[in-house]
Amino acid sequence: MKLLSTVIALVLLSYSSIFPASAVTVDDDGIYHLTYGNSLSPNHTFSQADKDWMAYVERESNGRIQIKPFWSGTLISSDENVHELRHGVTDIAMITPIYMRAGMQAIRAQTGFYIGADEPETQIEVYHCLMRDFPIFNQELEGIKVLAVQGGTPSYILTRGRAINTIDDLAGLRLRAPTALVQVLYELGSDAVLMPMGDVYPAFSKGIIDGLLTPEDTLFSMHFAEIGEYFSMLPMHRGGYPSRAISNRTWNQLPEDLQTLLVESGRYWEQQITHYLTIGNQKGVEYGIEQGVEFIDIDQSEQDRFNQVYNELALIDAINLERHDIDGVAILDYVLELIPRIIAGEDVNCR
Repeated sequence: MKLLSTVIALVLLSYSSIFPASAVTVDDDGIYHLTYGNSLSPNHTFSQADKDWMAYVERESNGRIQIKPFWSGTLISSDENVHELRHGVTDIAMITPIYMRAGMQAIRAQTGFYIGADEPETQIEVYHCLMRDFPIFNQELEGIKVLAVQGGTPSYILTRGRAINTIDDLAGLRLRAPTALVQVLYELGSDAVLMPMGDVYPAFSKGIIDGLLTPEDTLFSMHFAEIGEYFSMLPMHRGGYPSRAISNRTWNQLPEDLQTLLVESGRYWEQQITHYLTIGNQKGVEYGIEQGVEFIDIDQSEQDRFNQVYNELALIDAINLERHDIDGVAILDYVLELIPRIIAGEDVNCR
């Protein structure tokens, strides 16, 4: 771990020399010029939402904020973007703290507490409540300010070479998975791999992994339908997480009215991400069918078996957070208490 921390520090030092963390650029007309970094391509599903948000902010600020995007990992990486944003490599960024190898214990663990939260909107509201009521979620992201939370639709199982009809069929496969589902796959006999989404296509095409857990949109947006043969419809839930943020050093140089605008714009950004995710899922299914992917329905009894394992491991993960002086059981109980209230339409008022 000490070696990893040293390597990260050296990389960030090199970034700082290439992209120095300077003051926010303000021209003679009072326009604030900000940069936005994203490791995804400009045509990715989520990037469409980012473009809408940039246009929204520029419009609502009457042109006082201008944002220049840098796509495809030009400024930030897919796995250390929180550190890079914190150190000023870019002003605003898409972040993926759930894939970082160090820190973020509470943020990573809580994504596995969301059984029953099928809709992204539910997950987003739950995470805002966590940020408000558990200081650890802001402490783990010290140095940056969250602007938007990203929810997700359930992940399913995309494979080639072996169709998954029951959870027993997962045994022996090497599968890329989101953090929340890694331990579940281990329990079911799979070799689960944490891997940034941008690295999945070459790994899948070369046979380094046998498949992945993914929502339908990646069949098109990441072209996984060109590789995968079977898409097994066994819903696996992963919760929301902070996905768009601004560095504190940039935030502190903005006037109060523009800070307020950026905070309020977060809800619009979240809505657009969810909107494009829904459209992307539909397009992904259509593209998968065109490419000959076989969609496999899974029996409810298999879903019940999976949910039991998921819930058992969620409790174990919550208890394990105590090793980091985090009351994970309190977080788990809070999430499970919030989900049915939000689904029922209750205003939890966490923003």
